[in-house]
Amino acid sequence: MLAFVCNRKVYESNAKSQLENWKSDLEQLTAAKEAGGNNNEDVFKCWENLSRQYDYSKSKVDELLNTPDQNWEQVKQGYEEIWSQTAPEFYKMKKRLLTDQL
Repeated sequence: MLAFVCNRKVYESNAKSQLENWKSDLEQLTAAKEAGGNNNEDVFKCWENLSRQYDYSKSKVDELLNTPDQNWEQVKQGYEEIWSQTAPEFYKMKKRLLTDQL
């Protein structure tokens, strides 16, 4: 049981750390978008989608952190499936906002 608790804590710490990185990225993109004064509809939609993905990912990390031990592995598996889809899309949109639009 101790190994499970240690592994869970490390896993959760990594998930929170990644989420904090995404939050920082999103804040930088928001500042760049506002400073650039770019009112392009595509840029706004991309940024809006990125914000929604961050919010959704945050809700999944919160769910993971608040799940009882007996259900944690199951929630973790669902979290990993969602994360594997969300992470590449997040970085794709981030790159688009930074290189193509701003």
